[in-house]
Amino acid sequence: FADRGGRVVTEMSVVRHSETLMTLITAAAAQSHDHELLKARLPKGLTLSDETEGSSTLILCGPQSRALLSGLCDADLSRPWLTHQTSHIAGKSVTLIRVSFAGELGWEVHAAVDDMPAVHAALTEAGAPLGLKPFGMFALNSLRIEKGYRAWGSDIGPDHTPVEAGLGWAVKLKKNIDFKGRAAIEAQMTGGVKKMLACFTVDDPEVVLLGRETIYRDGERVGWLTSAGYGHTVGKPIG
Repeated sequence: FADRGGRVVTEMSVVRHSETLMTLITAAAAQSHDHELLKARLPKGLTLSDETEGSSTLILCGPQSRALLSGLCDADLSRPWLTHQTSHIAGKSVTLIRVSFAGELGWEVHAAVDDMPAVHAALTEAGAPLGLKPFGMFALNSLRIEKGYRAWGSDIGPDHTPVEAGLGWAVKLKKNIDFKGRAAIEAQMTGGVKKMLACFTVDDPEVVLLGRETIYRDGERVGWLTSAGYGHTVGKPIG
């Protein structure tokens, strides 16, 4: 979602159920921001409703996630990244979205709030023999930084365009469909940019990177770390 300058106003996932029904998924911290943003720009003929209070989500990821789900539902778990389908777990209706912010095999499991305790219990019980464990945001942040996934509000935001954030590949320019910011983004695609998101690692494992540290090159300030963490897979701090 870009402004006229091509800058990223917000970022969300879109699940298309049919020609006339879509679900938009955004970060909890952006809920009010995104709802007001969409409501102010809603074209005639469309309706917008906030379903947050009635919906809940679990993130299931890791190398054993497909094996775990296969014993609990009849979904086609071979479907590729960024696909979705409905199924049942513990007799409850769920939407399985083949995406994981951890950067590895995984699904988002969406269900009604009242149904989620039963879904959670079934996943926890079935996952125990496979080593399933809960994880927190620090673990998720470490994994997504290793993968290079951008976080809204730090790595991408109103100060950056998709091209500057290394996400130019995600902008749909092949079809002749106009959208806000298209001209600015196309200009950057052809003319280049003056700043670019890049990945840094530190050889000293004792260094603690938290994000927002200044980057110096030959004694001159040239940028800052948008976010950072320790990459346990690579054994280095990453910014």
